[in-house]
Amino acid sequence: MNETAPTLSIIIPSFNTAALTRNCLQSILAQPGRTTNEIIVVDNGSRDGTVELVGREFPQVTVIAEPVNCGYGMACNIGAGHAHGEFLLFLNSDTQMLDGALDSVSEAFRREPSPAAVACRELDVDGRTAWSCFGRQTLRAAISFLTGYRLFRRDGDRYRMADWDRQSDRWVDNVSGFAWAVRRTTFEQLGGFDAHLFLYCEEQDFGIRLQQISGRILFCADARIIHLSGRSSIEIGRWGRRRQWVESFVYLRRKHRLSRSASLDRIVLYPFLLMWWLGSATGLGSRRHLVDPQA
Repeated sequence: MNETAPTLSIIIPSFNTAALTRNCLQSILAQPGRTTNEIIVVDNGSRDGTVELVGREFPQVTVIAEPVNCGYGMACNIGAGHAHGEFLLFLNSDTQMLDGALDSVSEAFRREPSPAAVACRELDVDGRTAWSCFGRQTLRAAISFLTGYRLFRRDGDRYRMADWDRQSDRWVDNVSGFAWAVRRTTFEQLGGFDAHLFLYCEEQDFGIRLQQISGRILFCADARIIHLSGRSSIEIGRWGRRRQWVESFVYLRRKHRLSRSASLDRIVLYPFLLMWWLGSATGLGSRRHLVDPQA
């Protein structure tokens, strides 16, 4: 780590993703540019040798080994507690930095009006841009998501901001948590991520709390990062991931008084979850990418 405080503290939760974590770290360390950083890997009880691999191959990286899987948000909180950077960049282990991404993130914080958080642009391995940032999610938008945006399409399109190609910067309400940065002072002010959210909706919850203190999130189109979506949570399977998302969304709605009854929300959402499961083999499910294969 640098003798002076770094600009970015890059915090990477990991769980049984040794090879992916190696690729992620290599892509960060290969970054050209002016941004100083420190890297903190918080391992959630991996059994695949992640801790040993990182310690052996990346001595400049701080590794925090948790004995059990404490969840994404808690792992990020633990990493933030060891961070020294002005900004905290939370990064999935199944990602790869493209050149200039770190500089783009740090420079975005210097703009006026100054953002409280910066969201990165998500690409798949073929260079296609994912939605990766969104508007406010309503119950109807959640149903649209679960049905691959085939029901309540207008609500779904508003939620995923479907009229925007992500080629330009823009203020947003909600982001994908695969890669986004927050001012450390703001993160501490809000008490970090809600540890009750084991996986999913952490960024939605944080975005709502940001708005309550007049904080804003800037999407930065130049901060391009490849994301191998779902690889960091592959062990729980597609059903497990989608069910966990529903439970996290139900909790989010109750926490922020957007719903009168968690049970009623489950009664509404679970039939659509089952519909997704039954139809997933024939193509029912959320369509992830925009139509911009050259991006």
